Amino acid sequence: MSGCKKRNQFLTIISVILYSILITGCFNPSSEEFSALEHSTIVSDTEAGDFLLRLIGEKEIYREGEKLSVKAKLMYVGEEEEMVITHDGQPFLFYVRENRSGFELLNEKDKHEDDITIKQGDWLEVELNEEYLVILDNQENNVMDFSFQGEYLPIGEYEIEVQTDFYTNLTEVQRHNYNSSLVIQIVE
Repeated sequence: MSGCKKRNQFLTIISVILYSILITGCFNPSSEEFSALEHSTIVSDTEAGDFLLRLIGEKEIYREGEKLSVKAKLMYVGEEEEMVITHDGQPFLFYVRENRSGFELLNEKDKHEDDITIKQGDWLEVELNEEYLVILDNQENNVMDFSFQGEYLPIGEYEIEVQTDFYTNLTEVQRHNYNSSLVIQIVE
């Protein structure tokens, strides 16, 4: 009986070791699957009325210290040849939320009213600039040791949401608020 017990223990230990190697191999950062996520473009579209809002992430996974490449695009798809939009400061607001801690950042630029003409079928494009991200006022600076220096986001999982806030005035003033979001990860 004792020989059988030792053999069962030995088989259990070998099984655990093999299972661990299998799992580690599947989630190894150098695996092909991980590499594919590092190079796959992600797109989130929202179509509303006469506009198409698109949020594009160059890839799903970034390395720590790597510059993000996330763009917001707006296309006028209505019947007119072009549309004038009026916005305060910028037509897009980027909100960045670290999913585990709930920590939120907002891109902040100068506030001024501006008009932009968008031709039908053309894209208005703005890139997220990490240097303009600021901590939202309603949060403490020590949430889960979140440290943001204003250049690169730290390791974590982030939801990036873009919101539009602009007006059009063909026959009457209309406010346009649309949003779209995507999730990215920053790893070591």
